[in-house]
Amino acid sequence: MFNFVSVETFNRILDEYIASLSLNRQAKALITQELADKAKSILLNEESTSDGNLRYWSRKHFSTLEINDTIQLVDKESLKVVCLKNDLYNVIGRLHQELQHAGYHKTYKAVGWIVKLVSTSIITQFNRKFFPKIVAQYSYIPRVVVQKFVNACNVCANRRQLLTPSTIRPIIALEFMSRLQVITIICQR
Repeated sequence: MFNFVSVETFNRILDEYIASLSLNRQAKALITQELADKAKSILLNEESTSDGNLRYWSRKHFSTLEINDTIQLVDKESLKVVCLKNDLYNVIGRLHQELQHAGYHKTYKAVGWIVKLVSTSIITQFNRKFFPKIVAQYSYIPRVVVQKFVNACNVCANRRQLLTPSTIRPIIALEFMSRLQVITIICQR
């Protein structure tokens, strides 16, 4: 979807991230759609799973919230909507593009505060002037994934090469005309 980081590269970044974690953290490091559906059903008392650890983890970390007639999984601690694994590429890529490839720190901050427009029927002319956007927040986006995404970005890589300082050091003389440097250029035919 984005021409600066391919989906294959992003999937490789996610695989490397998950492989770098300990075995007991790998399953819940990135929330998949299947895991989110199980957690929602546990929280809504629709499923009585035999996995006590999953029940405990779901009830400890998440709650549900109805947004636009859909039930969303929300992190209890930060009160942010959980970003699912298959949405990470679009969320990070869109924000990185909107920020005009601002870099890792600004992209990560923006990922926590994603701004979306609300339907125009809700917003009046008065509200459009003072409150044009409603903030929707996402959680469960690892900082390392955002950092590797920005490092893999072609536009940012080209910009980093342009911004590197030159290796030329100035000549510092202690007194006037005490040091002289001559550059010779040899032209061969």
